[in-house]
Amino acid sequence: MFVLSYFTTPSESLHLALSPDGYRWSALSDNPMLYPTGPAATLRDPHLTAGPDGLFHLLFTGSWHKEFICHATSPDLLEWSEISKIPVMAAIADTRNAWAPESFLDPATNLYHIFWSSTIQKNAGDRVWTSTSNVWETMHNHRIYHTTTRDFRTFSPTALFFDPGYSVIDATLFFHNGTYYLPFKDERGTTATAPKAIRMTSTKSLTSPITWTEPTDFLTPRTTEGPTLFNTGREFLMLFDHFTTHRYGAISSPDLTHWTAVPADQLHFPPSPAHPRHASVMAIAPALYARLCKYL
Repeated sequence: MFVLSYFTTPSESLHLALSPDGYRWSALSDNPMLYPTGPAATLRDPHLTAGPDGLFHLLFTGSWHKEFICHATSPDLLEWSEISKIPVMAAIADTRNAWAPESFLDPATNLYHIFWSSTIQKNAGDRVWTSTSNVWETMHNHRIYHTTTRDFRTFSPTALFFDPGYSVIDATLFFHNGTYYLPFKDERGTTATAPKAIRMTSTKSLTSPITWTEPTDFLTPRTTEGPTLFNTGREFLMLFDHFTTHRYGAISSPDLTHWTAVPADQLHFPPSPAHPRHASVMAIAPALYARLCKYL
């Protein structure tokens, strides 16, 4: 039983959906569960984690052009704390942004890894004309950074987490049989010239220095991002956002190596105008699932 955390294009706020199997999703409410307030100018790319303190921890992108990520907590996924910021890139000069944060509990150390993508100005590259906004904009050149925490209150110094030598965003972590799998979006090129889709790398340890394997070829169709990977109990399922058409797709695997596209008619997501964007999946206990189903 699973909960999907997502935002939508009409409403950059927290939305939740429930599913018994990872394929059929029903929106928990027609309205957002949490709106961006305080330091958050927006609420994009929401990611949920069950914390060691009995709370659910929400991380999300709170701004397009700031050095912090945003954080809120909930005891039940219904009532939410005030939004705070975690200044993850404050100590790194000329940071342009901090996008798509996630957290992952390392079973080897009981440390939470919080990771996100950022561009440092000196690595940003050439300036390009953005026709949609009629401005010259410095290109992004993201790498994945991270910090660790045991309590979501104190954090280790920010460090580089994954750098394949080119721009990457939207990393997510999944652990299985002693291996940490990291799907990510290869951000090179433009939507007209490059796939801009999901590849995956892996490692046997998250202890620094991390040694990542050579990334796979593209696993998902062109112009896809925001992967989330989980075990349905029957197979491994990766959901992803077709970001140019605002629809969701999926691939499945028996072994995290061989992948098959899931037919669109096997998937059901909350309908327009609330198509999910950059969602994340979290397994939840049957008792919580039953309580939340009362709100469907």
